[in-house]
Amino acid sequence: MRSDFRIFDEYQFRHAGAQKFDFPLHAWLSEGENHIKEDMVQMWKDWTTNTFDFSILPVMGHLTCLYKPDYKKMYLQKVTDLCKVYANC
Repeated sequence: MRSDFRIFDEYQFRHAGAQKFDFPLHAWLSEGENHIKEDMVQMWKDWTTNTFDFSILPVMGHLTCLYKPDYKKMYLQKVTDLCKVYANC
């Protein structure tokens, strides 16, 4: 996780003028996130010519959706529901 947060100090944007994605983007922010802010996640909408969806995952923090059972269930249900939309289930 330490490397994950080095991005705040070291990342330099070098993609100005790059072609936008032509597929939908679904961006989720964890409510308990301490470093990533909503406006940072919302900027992903500028990277698609397709639809953009933003939502906040309640309660959980950064990566807790992967190791806390209640949050994991909630997160994976959201992922599954979204996959079903694209699989036309």
